Amino acid sequence: MSIAISDLFLLLVQVAFSLRANIFYQLKLDNTFTMVFFKDDYSPSGVRHLVILDDESESIERDEWSKEIPSSKTSKTWTLQATHHQQSAELTPLPTLGCHIIEGQAKLGDDIKFTGEFHYIKVYWEWTEDVLSCCKNSLQKVKIYDAVYASLFTYANNSNIMRAFCEAWCPSTNTLLTSFGVLSISLWDLHTLAGLPITGSLYDEVIPCAKELSGLDEAASRFLPHSCGYLLQAYHHLRKIVNGSQSSQVPISEWIRFWSKKLTKYNKPPPRTEKKRVARPKSIYNPLGNLDVHGEWSHAEKASFLKINIKEILREETYLAAFLACWLCVFVLPNDDINMIRPSTFKMAGIMVSGRTVGLAVPILASIYKGLNKIAGSSRPSRVYSTFPVHFVHGWLAHYFKTHHQVWQGVRGPKMTTFSGEGDEKYYDPADARKRIHKGELISLTCTMITKEKDFTYVDNGNAEEFEWNYFLAIRSNYLPLRQGGYFIVEPYSPHRFSCQFGFYQMVLGVLKRDVRRASLDEGIHYWRLCTLSKTFSKACLPCMTPNAKKFSYEDYKTWWNKVHGCYFQENIASLINMEQSDELPRGTKPNNGGGLVDPNSEASLHVAPLANEPKKDSGSLPSQDVDDIADHPLQIETFAEDLEKDLVNIDDDESQGSQRSIVRLNELARNSTVDKTTREETHNLAKATKTPHCATFSVFEGGKFLCKHQREFLQNMWSDLREKLASTSIDFISSIKEDDDLESIKKEIDSLQKRKKNLIASLKQQQELLQSAQAEVFDIEEEITAIESISPLSDEAVESLKVSTLHLEPPKKS
Repeated sequence: MSIAISDLFLLLVQVAFSLRANIFYQLKLDNTFTMVFFKDDYSPSGVRHLVILDDESESIERDEWSKEIPSSKTSKTWTLQATHHQQSAELTPLPTLGCHIIEGQAKLGDDIKFTGEFHYIKVYWEWTEDVLSCCKNSLQKVKIYDAVYASLFTYANNSNIMRAFCEAWCPSTNTLLTSFGVLSISLWDLHTLAGLPITGSLYDEVIPCAKELSGLDEAASRFLPHSCGYLLQAYHHLRKIVNGSQSSQVPISEWIRFWSKKLTKYNKPPPRTEKKRVARPKSIYNPLGNLDVHGEWSHAEKASFLKINIKEILREETYLAAFLACWLCVFVLPNDDINMIRPSTFKMAGIMVSGRTVGLAVPILASIYKGLNKIAGSSRPSRVYSTFPVHFVHGWLAHYFKTHHQVWQGVRGPKMTTFSGEGDEKYYDPADARKRIHKGELISLTCTMITKEKDFTYVDNGNAEEFEWNYFLAIRSNYLPLRQGGYFIVEPYSPHRFSCQFGFYQMVLGVLKRDVRRASLDEGIHYWRLCTLSKTFSKACLPCMTPNAKKFSYEDYKTWWNKVHGCYFQENIASLINMEQSDELPRGTKPNNGGGLVDPNSEASLHVAPLANEPKKDSGSLPSQDVDDIADHPLQIETFAEDLEKDLVNIDDDESQGSQRSIVRLNELARNSTVDKTTREETHNLAKATKTPHCATFSVFEGGKFLCKHQREFLQNMWSDLREKLASTSIDFISSIKEDDDLESIKKEIDSLQKRKKNLIASLKQQQELLQSAQAEVFDIEEEITAIESISPLSDEAVESLKVSTLHLEPPKKS
């Protein structure tokens, strides 16, 4: 009897369920044998499951994310587990920016630049209020109503607080190290403070293909809603209007102007100033949040819809999708294209409009971790352009460290809005800020924790309430993926390191088994599925709130922490405050894989580190600059090339400014000469009377700018070659690149450039001599013209002489 392999497999599965016994089977496929074992199993709720094992003796185990630990107290105590860590009691110090600065291996410099902070945009708040009013049900369906409401406000922070926060941030663990212990921003924090959904579809920001825009799936449903196509049409329309080109970008302001016809109600707040305040200022320039009822579409709004032929039944859907695309760009996940609309957000906006929830908290937290790591891992943070939604960090600091005054009236929504507005942040001088962060003073450790009267056991069986499921996902160790083009940025997520925030007792933390920071598209999707995996029948005991959360640590952890961290910051806070705020490292300083204290068990030291053994900055070497910082921000490449140019050939800033002029009119040349005004006017009148062009052209060679231009082009080409070399070199081998050979090559290039400079200077002198000679000839001709003009009436000889003089003013013909 012939039977298909697939049918045989289904038959065996049926037999396994019917007999409730262990079954062994063996299939021959392509001359290989596949052996598995079926075993019945029951979940704690009594549901029967068929489990497939590779070994008959293999036991069935479920993950338990909490573990009861011995305690002399009357109540039970629990600790949080992590599957991607391994136990290790090694006293390995953890690297922070503060350690790097104290050791002289980094300089904080000027204020750190957070280019992703949400800011005032004209008419955005008016548009947001209208969307919240007319699309409330749609926003609530996809669980982002509160998150959209949070974008009605700005979120300020004291600069000294942010500097102290970055000093205490550890890139290798994605945690904040304080004298009290370890903290971090969690998925649950983003969910409760900002109203961001943790679960849902993968946030896949990419421009859709033609098939997705117009094709149908197997169920005859569209892959993407019509609104996505309409957004692309609107973008195409605006791109041509704004810039006259199909290859340019569209500013956010133009996008808002096209879709929203609301009158301006909210003016731009005044520039921020950090002042000492006893209480919250009277005006924090928050919008009123008045959600008036949305009426009929105005004539102006209808006109926008008609320009891209939007059907009347699809107007509200497209209107909401257009807003969500803007919201994703400016509030949720800003990137280096600040104040520009990204067409890659149209797909995700369309998916949310269609009613599908998107798990925004995961990519946002990955973006925050990556942005903070870029700053904390740099030897010159003030030069780093790190773009991420830093306003969520401001909200987190306000709740955990009480860094803001609380807004009592006029706001509602997620928790972060209670600490919103301009000037709502408290003032801290450098000393107070470091005491607040590094010492953990007045910290509210469990401010977002689920409060229960007693411990309870959570089982991931799909039957729990949604908020409990989100909480369970937030305490589960994982990797957070964020798509960036053709790959995923991946950041380790280790809640067991800051488990006190969830009411668990703190144990020795261990080290990562595998520190993944980047993955392919397939691997990134795999990490996403693991991060949001549900119905695993894993379980955890969620402890109740205790009176004193600061005692959530055991003696072995305290001993380990004192040896690893101790009073390092308390003893060196004065050094951090009094350190000269220069963004140049001391001569002779050589950061080692990020500088300071590096965890050898973590591959993150390579991910966040500048190049090892960075050469000193002098006339024979490249100026020190973090290569990762430049490569990640294209706007810095030209600036870096100019810095190279100035350091290598000592070119003044004035010489490198402006564009090269090759043709100068005679009247412009005469204005800078010794010829008086009367003579110039007479020359002009004579040329007009004889219908001869009064301003012949004269070729001028500007040697300084010519030299600058070619030096800049040479250095930019050299930098481009260097970037290609770095891009083709594995990150694991960057630190082992020998700088001697590179320096020798660079010195040869410098010598060649210096010789070229001398030749160009000699050529410049020759051209200047020719220029002076030509100017003298021009002046002689002008005097001759003036003399001829004074003859009245003109004789035949004078006219002929004038023609000859005019011919002398014409540029010589090229041979």
